[in-house]
Amino acid sequence: MSSSPGAPRKNCRLRKKSSAGLPACEALPPISSGRPISLASSRRLEFDHLVTTAGTPPPGEPIEALDLDVIRRFVDNKLIGTIALAKHASPYLKRGGSMTITSGINKDRPPVPGGAVVAAIAGSFSYFAHGLALELAPSRVNVVSPGWVDTPMWDVLVGSAKSGYLKDMAGRLPAGRIATLADVVSAYIYLMESDFTTGETIHVDGGQRLI
Repeated sequence: MSSSPGAPRKNCRLRKKSSAGLPACEALPPISSGRPISLASSRRLEFDHLVTTAGTPPPGEPIEALDLDVIRRFVDNKLIGTIALAKHASPYLKRGGSMTITSGINKDRPPVPGGAVVAAIAGSFSYFAHGLALELAPSRVNVVSPGWVDTPMWDVLVGSAKSGYLKDMAGRLPAGRIATLADVVSAYIYLMESDFTTGETIHVDGGQRLI
């Protein structure tokens, strides 16, 4: 997990505003190694905004105990997957549109032991966005970096201990609570709608980087 625990990877484009006034998201086909996204065949040749989120459990062993095959799969899923998405999607991104990548708090507060790899991958997204924002200009590329978010990923990571983990962190955060998905969604919407924001990393962590 190079981002905070969240939903499984979803790649989507903004279609229109929903009845609630929020941008509606349409899922794109999953990315397979070496297989281009089949936007042309589905007659959806162009889109305005693309968001990629990720929430796969990270390797957590100390550096001397890491399984390199596991690390390679994690890097393929997180970093290479994001690069592949940008490669195949960029020809269809409308001029002035945006791509938004999800990073996470582990780049700023890596768990010890076992956080070195996830910190490296999560931290790389900001630098990737810097370069890609210049390459795709005037289209925009940004990163959202959530802190801990109350999602089902915590059930996978810590099982029945989830409520205790989240309660403890909520008591330490300046915001006084754990984020919900709704808290994080607003950052993505801002980056899609802000025509003058590019190459930036927006932190939505309730002050978790400060503690």
